[in-house]
Amino acid sequence: MSGMKKLLIICCAMSVLLCSACGKTEQGKISASHFSGDSPEGKSKADKPAKLASSLKSWEEGGAKEQIVKFVEDATDQDSLGYIPPEDRIAVTDIDGTLIAEKGRKVINKAMVMKTPAEAREYLLDIQDDYFDKEKELRYGEILYQPMAEMYDYLEANGFEIFFVSGNCNALTYAWANFYFGADYAHCIGSNVELEIGTSRGFRMKPTGKYEGCWKEKKCYRIYNQVGKCPVLAFGNSDGDVQMLQWTQANPDYPGLGVMIVHDDRREYVYSVDLISRFCEKNDFVKAEISRNFKKIFVER
Repeated sequence: MSGMKKLLIICCAMSVLLCSACGKTEQGKISASHFSGDSPEGKSKADKPAKLASSLKSWEEGGAKEQIVKFVEDATDQDSLGYIPPEDRIAVTDIDGTLIAEKGRKVINKAMVMKTPAEAREYLLDIQDDYFDKEKELRYGEILYQPMAEMYDYLEANGFEIFFVSGNCNALTYAWANFYFGADYAHCIGSNVELEIGTSRGFRMKPTGKYEGCWKEKKCYRIYNQVGKCPVLAFGNSDGDVQMLQWTQANPDYPGLGVMIVHDDRREYVYSVDLISRFCEKNDFVKAEISRNFKKIFVER
């Protein structure tokens, strides 16, 4: 057999393997469509309708939902004074307490600091059926807030690019965001982890266990350094998110909206209600109280 024929056979074999790999679905992705029985596989952004306000089924009408939907509709309407070009529709969101429950049995952040992003993701896949809260019969795979899963899909369908910003280390931030939303590493902003770089051939890196936190004003620094733009929409739930929401609402080029999730409902966990309510009133943040705005809280298998 000639060298050229051998090369053609090898190329054909590689093409088959690559096509097969591309056809595999991603493990661990959990979304609103996943739990409603609709399969997200095979759908592209072009396939989704531009407006999906009706898909926010787990949100009570009026209140926070009305304010967010009005903002999004203005941002996507070229005839509106609130119009925002697609390239500037940057949304940022905290994770713990904003997208998922943060009370209950926590995944220890210090342990995650010593893991690579891939190792942290595999760890979450391994524990997804473990109890997060036995009394509530809630497992790690079920602590995603259904209303926020719907909100993510709604924003994405309307051309918003969404970044996950967390005080967790980078590995755990990526693991949560990828596990629940299929996010890639480039859209995850967590606490910086110090790396030790070996001087031997290959320059292998390993975490040292030390990290610089990503909360309060540091969230703003990290967003700007990674994204290069001020967000127009931000979601948070704690005093560690206030500066991120303030910066978003002070966007010099476009209208900005900050949304605070308020934990005032015993269906979930009640905490920091008075503190966060004061921040909302002082800064004109949208106040999304779980008791008044969430018809249901957690996703269902």
